[in-house]
Amino acid sequence: MLKITFYLFVVICLCSCSALNKTAKYKLNDGIYRIYAIRAERAYVSIEGDSAVVVPITGKRDGHYTFDTSQTEVYTSTIKSAGGDEIIRNFYHPSFDVDVLAIPFKYRPSIKGFPNQLDVNYSGALYLGYRTDKYQLNYERNPLDVYTRSVNHFGLSAGLIVGLGATDMNQWVTLNNINIEYEGLIFMKGLAITAALQNLTFGVALGTDNLLDKNHIYWIYQNKPWIGLTVGLNIN
Repeated sequence: MLKITFYLFVVICLCSCSALNKTAKYKLNDGIYRIYAIRAERAYVSIEGDSAVVVPITGKRDGHYTFDTSQTEVYTSTIKSAGGDEIIRNFYHPSFDVDVLAIPFKYRPSIKGFPNQLDVNYSGALYLGYRTDKYQLNYERNPLDVYTRSVNHFGLSAGLIVGLGATDMNQWVTLNNINIEYEGLIFMKGLAITAALQNLTFGVALGTDNLLDKNHIYWIYQNKPWIGLTVGLNIN
């Protein structure tokens, strides 16, 4: 029953992400972007119909940005150009990240005579981190010398996770200190690195678990490290 509860929890959270995220991070929306990954040059991007209008930012005055409208660039869905087979323009957007993650399995190292374990009990976690999204406008030339635009997205983030999960409790994982079998509720915390490709978020996490009942003193994995796979969708 506990496993079913966590499956429902994760599904509901992920569906909620899709509903709440009207300005999804995997889409190029109106806003201020860095033109380069490291350098500070920025521009304002305005999405107007099928066009992306890019206006360089020259500075800030009285709390408001100033723009160089003479350098405005317009990227329509198709363009004609005389040079090269491909045209690429990148935009970067750093931000704080809030995700709901599912952890479908954890790998636990050998301990107290137990071999390495692959724990497939499902877990759900709240993720808080710092993220950079890259949006790439990519134009490829067709045989008619027309360049057709595509927008590719990639995000990278690192941060903290906290959440709840389930674990199988029995005599073996307690070194014969209990004689029953049940699913224990655990609290987990750790670090995660995630990558985003379009609207899918996936990554790896390193964490520890705490069993939330009286048998935590016997559980061999109490506060012991694990590494796991994470998947999820972005909330903010």
